[in-house]
Amino acid sequence: MAHVVELIHYPVKGCAGISPGEAMVTPAGLAYDRSFMVVSEAGVFRTQRRDPRLALIRPEIRAGGERLVLRTPGFEAVQVDVDTSGARRPVDLFGNPYRGIDQGDTAAAWLSDVLRAPSRLVRVPPEHDRVTDGRTPGTSGYADSCALHILARSTLDLLNAKVAEQGGSPLPMDRFRPNVVGGWDEPHTTVPTASPSATPNWATPSSPSAAPSPWSTRKPGPGTARNRCARSPDTAGRPTAESRSERGSRSCGPAR
Repeated sequence: MAHVVELIHYPVKGCAGISPGEAMVTPAGLAYDRSFMVVSEAGVFRTQRRDPRLALIRPEIRAGGERLVLRTPGFEAVQVDVDTSGARRPVDLFGNPYRGIDQGDTAAAWLSDVLRAPSRLVRVPPEHDRVTDGRTPGTSGYADSCALHILARSTLDLLNAKVAEQGGSPLPMDRFRPNVVGGWDEPHTTVPTASPSATPNWATPSSPSAAPSPWSTRKPGPGTARNRCARSPDTAGRPTAESRSERGSRSCGPAR
């Protein structure tokens, strides 16, 4: 029987994740996941591929989503009163135009100092109506594609065994930035092309407009699987052969 081992959401795209004991599942994935994004002054999203120091920023959601705290080594924390009603500005995510609500000059100055490049922080507006790809098209905030990214421990174990055969070092789970870490015996080795039952013991969401539901690490829940490479916070700012090859690639890189 499959079960949930860990839940992780990433409030700010490209920054470190938070592991709650339980989380609300919304039509756009886990609550608060990729609801904020760091952009350049021109509105183009920042990614760990170009700005690896994003991985060192640790967000914290407070007051039911009304407050965001950002921390990183060597800087005082900054607290942001989340604005959900301010003026919209255009933002660019992989060349696709969206809208974002700017979160003010204090957050912008802090991020610009940390990343050493002029930056702004934007939040997904309530009317965000993005349509994503995947086996069950739906919506998401500023994630690369699907609302939920699921990865099984057994799949990572198989990957690391193959990496070891080539003389490489094992990869940590956080390099792939999953939302749901699953526990089942058989690793995922191919993309399912038949029925939804090809995903072991997981229910498949039938409608992107389904009502939010609580999801705990104590029991399994719905989702589909997709693997993606990412940069571990421990290696941020120290490009490796692997991370250099990832830059500019949407299919394998720390962009979620």
